[in-house]
Amino acid sequence: MGNRSTERISRSVFYLVLAVAAVVCGLFYMVEYDRPFESDPTFTAPMFTDVLIGFMLLLTTAAVGFTVWMVVRAMRLAGNEGKTVNNIPARALSWTVAAVTALLLGVTYLTGSDNRIVANGEEYTSVQWLKIADMFVYSGLTLIVLAVGAMIFGLTRYYRKGRTSAKAATSDKQNPS
Repeated sequence: MGNRSTERISRSVFYLVLAVAAVVCGLFYMVEYDRPFESDPTFTAPMFTDVLIGFMLLLTTAAVGFTVWMVVRAMRLAGNEGKTVNNIPARALSWTVAAVTALLLGVTYLTGSDNRIVANGEEYTSVQWLKIADMFVYSGLTLIVLAVGAMIFGLTRYYRKGRTSAKAATSDKQNPS
């Protein structure tokens, strides 16, 4: 594996996951999809529901695990030499992003609703899972709003840069040395 490029390995893993996902989804929709649920025949219970759910849990667990591993690895490798990169405080920025994300998840979990909901005609009362669901919804929405705000801030860079350059040119004309 030493002579294989990271891009080639990444592409191979991507195609493998894509193929497995296509097979699992194909089985889910094409093999006994309309099978009636034993307890309530008004609902359907596709034969490969458990396989699909297991595959989604596996992908989610792998994604979270690799993300945590890569964040820890990147922060350790940065060490003292990674304090600034191109005059950007990279190490501080990494720790700040990790801390703000953890804080956001904690705050949205604590503020999440524990009100019962009705799903498929039955009350769902698990406080922990209701709060976790709210946590992910609120955190996701907050991160989307922050991303849009950062994008707008980045798009206004040229306007801000032009205004700063114009002020500097004006002050140079007023105060010739």
